[in-house]
Amino acid sequence: IIFGVFTYNKIYSIIPIFCACLYTFGIWQKNLKIIYVIGIVISFLWGYYSLVVGAYISIISSCVELFAST
Repeated sequence: IIFGVFTYNKIYSIIPIFCACLYTFGIWQKNLKIIYVIGIVISFLWGYYSLVVGAYISIISSCVELFAST
């Protein structure tokens, strides 16, 4: 979170920081349903972030992760 402050440009630049924190929280969970839901949310957010910044190949990766999490 601290280093994310240095990379802040616009509101969408918070998405990677949020995803990293959410992922860290998710891997501590023991309930598989929670892990799957967090994986779906993270994949959706990364896909949206990739679309906003123009990383179109990364969108494909996010879609694969999204379908693998469901």
